[in-house]
Amino acid sequence: MGPFWTPILGPFWKPIDTLACTTTGPDTSGGTGTGGGTGGGTDTGGGTGSGTGGGTAGGTGTGGTGGGTGTGGGTGPGGTTPPAAAATKVSITLTAANGWYAKELFLFARDARGAIVSQTNLVSYNFGVATVGLNTPSQPLTLPAGATSWGFGLRVWGNGDKSRNGTPVLYYGDTPGQRAVQTAGDCRTGSRRDQWGDAGSPGQNIVYAVTCTTGTTGTEPTAPPAGTSLSVTLTPTLIDGWFAKDLFLFTRNADGSVGTEMPVLSYNWNTTPAGMNVPSQPLGVPAGARWAVGMRVWANPDKSRGGTPLVYYSDTVGERALQTSGDCAAGGRQDAWGDSGTPGRNVVYTLRCTSSGTGGGTDTGGGTGGGNTGSEGGGTAGLTPGESAPSGTSVLINRRSGNCIDSAGGVTQRICRDLPSQNWTFVPAAGGYQIRSGTTGQCLAVENGSMGNGARLVQQGCSGAANALFRLRKLEKWTEVVANHSNRCISPTGANDNRNSGSAIVQWDCDGADPQRWTILGPEGRAPSAWTAPREIGIVPVSGAVLPNGKLLFWAAEQRSAFQTGATDGTWTTLYDPATDRAVDTYIRNTGHNMFCPGTNVLPDGRILITGGVAAGASTIYDPEANTWTRAANMNITRGYNANATLSNGDSFTLGGSWSGGQGGKDGEVWSQASNRWRVLRNVKGNATADPSVSILYGDNHYWLFAGANGSVFQAGPTSEMYWIDTNGDGNVRSVGRRGSDRFAVNGTANMYDVGKIYKAGGAPAYTGVPSLDTAYTIDISAGPNGPVTLTEAAPLLFPRTYMNSVVLPDGDVVTAGGQIVAAQFTDNLPVMTPEIWSPKTGKVRRMAPMAVPRNYHSIGMLLLDGRVLFGGGGLCGGCGGADHLNFEILTPPYLLDAQGRPANRPGITAAPASAPVGGTLSVTTDRAVATFSLVRLSSVTHSTNTDQRRVPLAVAGSSGTTYRLTLPNDPGILLPGTWMLFAMDEAGVPSVAKVVRIR
Repeated sequence: MGPFWTPILGPFWKPIDTLACTTTGPDTSGGTGTGGGTGGGTDTGGGTGSGTGGGTAGGTGTGGTGGGTGTGGGTGPGGTTPPAAAATKVSITLTAANGWYAKELFLFARDARGAIVSQTNLVSYNFGVATVGLNTPSQPLTLPAGATSWGFGLRVWGNGDKSRNGTPVLYYGDTPGQRAVQTAGDCRTGSRRDQWGDAGSPGQNIVYAVTCTTGTTGTEPTAPPAGTSLSVTLTPTLIDGWFAKDLFLFTRNADGSVGTEMPVLSYNWNTTPAGMNVPSQPLGVPAGARWAVGMRVWANPDKSRGGTPLVYYSDTVGERALQTSGDCAAGGRQDAWGDSGTPGRNVVYTLRCTSSGTGGGTDTGGGTGGGNTGSEGGGTAGLTPGESAPSGTSVLINRRSGNCIDSAGGVTQRICRDLPSQNWTFVPAAGGYQIRSGTTGQCLAVENGSMGNGARLVQQGCSGAANALFRLRKLEKWTEVVANHSNRCISPTGANDNRNSGSAIVQWDCDGADPQRWTILGPEGRAPSAWTAPREIGIVPVSGAVLPNGKLLFWAAEQRSAFQTGATDGTWTTLYDPATDRAVDTYIRNTGHNMFCPGTNVLPDGRILITGGVAAGASTIYDPEANTWTRAANMNITRGYNANATLSNGDSFTLGGSWSGGQGGKDGEVWSQASNRWRVLRNVKGNATADPSVSILYGDNHYWLFAGANGSVFQAGPTSEMYWIDTNGDGNVRSVGRRGSDRFAVNGTANMYDVGKIYKAGGAPAYTGVPSLDTAYTIDISAGPNGPVTLTEAAPLLFPRTYMNSVVLPDGDVVTAGGQIVAAQFTDNLPVMTPEIWSPKTGKVRRMAPMAVPRNYHSIGMLLLDGRVLFGGGGLCGGCGGADHLNFEILTPPYLLDAQGRPANRPGITAAPASAPVGGTLSVTTDRAVATFSLVRLSSVTHSTNTDQRRVPLAVAGSSGTTYRLTLPNDPGILLPGTWMLFAMDEAGVPSVAKVVRIR
């Protein structure tokens, strides 16, 4: 057992005196090759070789007719004794710096006792100030002679006002289990990349590449144990699922018995096991032995460890639970296990192996399919027809980057904007498809017919050459595009972490990872739609509401396009009238309430309640009839980023909000419309309903709250755990379980598109600095607060998004627009410019026409009375590189256009009552026959959160001519008291302009 840092094999820091290593033998993870020969010759699916330091396992070619058997691994000559290490020099290239807090990145070195002997600042970041050194390699720093290890640290001033006041928090990369930093690659090869979160959890607030030079060519910081020929390290990157399970490394003796077994990870449902994203202790493999990976699974429905577990071994021939790819010796091998005996991604990890001493151990860890398929032997690679491609013009959207393949200026990935250069046609050919550009008429091909990883895709004359033909292979809900000649998958990133627009498309070993997953949308995947030009107004519309008179209310902060957390005296607002296109800006000072980052909800009488924010304890009410602002009673608990909800009895509930007024303890409160008083719910603890995967500062923000019967509220997220909340008396909270395998999804969206049915989309597992999610679910709470909750995974979003807005339409479809691929406040980097629309009737998602302006952090979306959808805002940072958007644009959804893209002929409501009781009836007259009716509640929105939105389809009890008698639900938990938009829709689904009806 080495010193306390031995298990950390280099990701976070490097021990100086062991940077020199033995030479690395080739990967022996062949297992069973799956490519087939068709015809004579020997197909070596696993490859044949001897290599240096370790043999190459051949495996068995199984695919085609006449395929022979690959040869097993031989014994390599072994390693050599490394020379003494020279002085180490370290340099970084900063690629991203963002976030709210001031921070500094520094390089440190430790001596043999662990004491820090040197510390040098590399990066200094302040919000809104250009960071020096971005995208430029730093001067190499030479570590002192007495140093035995080195690493990076982060100093963070976690102040809400972005200042450097007080004592900063220090994070050291060599702290065991440090969650704030994630790292990959080797600085000696120039492939190392680190990313830091600035709130103690994973993130991308500081991202940089690392290079280091020594007097050696080693590839591992530690040598294998004495007397061994191979050292294997496993780094777990994902583990989830229902069943308890253990992961272990083991060796096999020559007689097939298990020699050494080394536990790596132990998982139980709803817990994050120790050791995630941290390399394991190295497993030493004796000369002549084999190694592999094993998994024990307790397949019990109650998630317990009772009974005898199932045991899976990666060296079992034909093991279906395992999928593997990559090269262990190069540190690029990745395995994925299903925990039910079938392929899946319940356990995912990377493997790295190095050789030393004499002899070459045989790697059997690859399981099935570890070798290159076909084409290595004398036979011809066996081809399958693959999946069918769409007919007609298509776009190819990459799951990881959210970009589209573009033919302008080469073959690259670019932001999807529905451009002609992003249109491609799949032309069937013998054994595959030509992929033809809609602008150049040329076809995709792998440059010069290269077989290797990283070969670029180019455009050339269309032909039947193997390097210009591609197969489509289904991979869960996405598609792999496979080059016929090389059996490699196309990717915008290769082995790198690259979402940048303009990056080349390349081929790479097929590994099932997100960069190789594509959504291919043909003509049927595009919905007709149109946008107005952006309409400039006097503020950034950070928050908004649709008023009963059809006007639109927007508000920002104490400044029009910026804010200060200490400024609490007033708020800039804009009142916009679509009928006259007139906007009036007003500074609201009389309430003394800076209404930036509040909770919002529409009251039963149509007024709007605004709580907390920068002025953390304040409550304000806007009256649209009188156009007045008045103070309501202060809350008992100060808060901002909280969420409000109108209850079934007409009172208002608020919860969470640690962004303002101190962190933690943001228990639930109820405001009485009758008494104008707030009542704390002592049993509705804000900390208990927060997400534990992040700090409380962001773990209790922007809750997705949906009022139900008898004062109940359903919390659908963004926490991964879901809850029913009772607001009667002192309140009560009941967990109803996790949202499937979904993660914390802050700044995602949730909409009630039908009675008791919620559509959840996107978000991110941290507030800023992390990649967005594309996950979507439907959540059925129609059984009420005492019944079961039914969760169904929906089609994923076309693009991963966070900071976007989703709006439910009168026909039940949900439009999602805006957002970013990677969450980054106050920037327009990596925007999603293409909206999408999800249909509960078909379960499918279609893309729509691109918007003109990025709508990211601090943007809004609202359904208008005419059935169109407004999206606006973004920014509020006083410039910040052009990310302030003092405007909005309006989307015409598909139901308002005919097949030729012209305005559809709309029905009209000629008579409807101004109000009706819950459980009553509505008598509605239209100008022609219609098919359906629905109510959509008028709503308010801020920070992607709209708790007012809900749609209720209405039953037609009878009709006479074009007068219809509509039955209203008798449950105020379904039909909340308040103002609603009544829509009539014809047989084609074309809606009328809404009539506003107050439900009392």
